[in-house]
Amino acid sequence: MNLGKKLTLIVLTSVALVAAPAGFGVYYSAKHQLLLNKKAELSAEVKKQASLTHQTLAAYEYHLTSLAHTLSKELKAPPQAYETLHFDALFEKNADGVWRNQRDIYNGNNEAGVFIPPHVKLTAQKKSLHLRSKRVIDAFSSAIPSSTGNVWLLTHDQSEIIFDHLYPNFVFEMTPDTNYSNTPWM
Repeated sequence: MNLGKKLTLIVLTSVALVAAPAGFGVYYSAKHQLLLNKKAELSAEVKKQASLTHQTLAAYEYHLTSLAHTLSKELKAPPQAYETLHFDALFEKNADGVWRNQRDIYNGNNEAGVFIPPHVKLTAQKKSLHLRSKRVIDAFSSAIPSSTGNVWLLTHDQSEIIFDHLYPNFVFEMTPDTNYSNTPWM
């Protein structure tokens, strides 16, 4: 092999020996920097979402506290005679023994549904409780901004007053033995 070819081979080998590690170094450095940038970007997004979620939950807490206060206040007064009449005009006992909203005048997109299982003895007090609770939940539910929002009031008698955007007619789907009393919601 002549001297020119040897020198060319030595130069090319030297360049390759220097360039290859440098190329790998640049590649790994760029990759590392890209990962750090992506990590920082994702971290910022998670913090932003966490902050928004915290704000949303704080708003819900405020509204639910207000709902609880309003319900408590509304339910303190003794039953009024007109409430029994109003109850009887809005609700009916279905064939399965469950008291529910009268289907022909009920609009679950705009008002709460009422479900009272067959075993509940409806006194004037209970009629008042369900009627007043429905009125309060109707008022609060109209302000729910989310299309998936809902408000449920579960009683110890296993009756329910429900406003649910996703399932506006849920009270008509519930069976007489529906019972949420053994759930974390109670």
